Amino acid sequence: MVNHGFNVSQYNWTRTVNAWKIDMGMFKGNFGQILNKWTYGIANSIIGNLASQVCNTIGLVDGVTDMDGMLALSGVTKNQNSAFTIGHYSLGPKNYVADWRDHLFVHEYGHYIQTQRWGVLYFPVIAIPSLASATFTSKWSHMEHKDRWFEVNASNLGAKYFDKHYGQGAPGYTKNNADFFDINAFRYKNYTKYINPRLGTRHQDKTFPNTKGKIVFWDFIII
Repeated sequence: MVNHGFNVSQYNWTRTVNAWKIDMGMFKGNFGQILNKWTYGIANSIIGNLASQVCNTIGLVDGVTDMDGMLALSGVTKNQNSAFTIGHYSLGPKNYVADWRDHLFVHEYGHYIQTQRWGVLYFPVIAIPSLASATFTSKWSHMEHKDRWFEVNASNLGAKYFDKHYGQGAPGYTKNNADFFDINAFRYKNYTKYINPRLGTRHQDKTFPNTKGKIVFWDFIII
């Protein structure tokens, strides 16, 4: 169908659909999560929405999924095992979806919980130091990015949440069952009983320690 010279049949609606899903993320989750997005966490919501819409407009986003209040946008980051979260928007690599079977999503969900608790302070206290850590400060401090206190805290929050709702705290939980989140595998192993939807295998990119987070003086200088 052609309308005033515009070929509607060939129009790629993916970006339009993604834009709608990104905006509708403000209404995803339980009552408390939605309330937080519009009140205490409104600054994070707005910045996250703007960043997501920009990425979508320039064609980086190839899919949007959601789970328990957080959106996962795939195709944004080039590094296959990295993502970043602003408010309830988590921007990750190709095939990144909102699914606890991908431990990267579990870790990023922990950052989402941080945004709910810290509100506007999330940026100066966690987001900016975390970005600096991933870029240079951890290397300068001779440690891994995942061992920094804000990353360890995110891993701990994400692990506890999914263990409570989809792991040991879930109805009918059975140990070593692929239908339930494995908190020990999240912490210590690269292999799980369930398949990582992003990788298509039972392999996870890495483990996510959630104790003994390290603090360095860069964390205070960057702020």
